[in-house]
Amino acid sequence: PENYQEINAESELADDQSIFHYYRKLIRLRKEKKVIADGEIKFLYQNVKDIFAYSRYLDEELVVINNFSDHQITLKTDRDYREYSRLLGNYETSLVEAEHIILRPYESVILEK
Repeated sequence: PENYQEINAESELADDQSIFHYYRKLIRLRKEKKVIADGEIKFLYQNVKDIFAYSRYLDEELVVINNFSDHQITLKTDRDYREYSRLLGNYETSLVEAEHIILRPYESVILEK
């Protein structure tokens, strides 16, 4: 490809914000958090188009919310996610408010309680 000098394995390894490093963080979480592999799962917001969300719970709870669209979505929530801490996301910050979460295009966020 024409952009091989900008997009390649070497540049991914050098960039702390790259997809490579994001997946390393996900793999580390799976090893550290028993709830990811062994926790009960409950799907959330199933009637909201372009949102794939679920919670996993065991001795703790994780909530994973994904926006699979190319536009921002304001998700009206049934709980106050400000009580949760942000564990990981593919943006530097997450927009979590009392009654809703604003998800940017293709945003994924993992919240922990």
